[in-house]
Amino acid sequence: MASHDQVKKKIFKHILKNPFATAWPLLGEEHTQSFANLLAREIEAQAAPAVCLPQSEDASQPCKRRRTAETNVTACAKRMLVLGITNILETQARLAVIVVLRSTENQVLVEPLLHYCRFRRIRLVAIPQEIAQERLGQVTGVRRLAAFAIPQEHNLPVTMGFLTHHATLLPALTLFPVVLSKVETTSKSA
Repeated sequence: MASHDQVKKKIFKHILKNPFATAWPLLGEEHTQSFANLLAREIEAQAAPAVCLPQSEDASQPCKRRRTAETNVTACAKRMLVLGITNILETQARLAVIVVLRSTENQVLVEPLLHYCRFRRIRLVAIPQEIAQERLGQVTGVRRLAAFAIPQEHNLPVTMGFLTHHATLLPALTLFPVVLSKVETTSKSA
């Protein structure tokens, strides 16, 4: 029986041993900064105001803000965006664009998204993770975000306007028809 590590090596062998680099439409540093700030401002503008508890009978005590585990901005971002690779691949919603936060550590993790975008005909853009992680982490509440998607039914017109100029629709994957005329097998060698 093969161990878990051996199976994992076999699965990712084609990606790790691939001598070719995948061509991603990568935003520059300046565009990444402006995109992260634009998305954050647009989500913050749409976040609900702080919810106040009912006032006490004593009018001298001020209204206290209700404490929750996440801020209103984070809750709004989680409603508006599809966060994480697994959620993107499992969502039933139609996606307008997928944004990948690329770094040297997550190349193997985000590789399936390239093929997913090509197969589903979804626009794709990659941004450097080191530049955008802090600002997007403040908005989404996720410390190590690798990718997020904006659904077709979005409420982010300014952000989508920015992304339409930078996101790329990858060419469709075309498979060539193959006709086998003869198949030969050889015996196993010891």
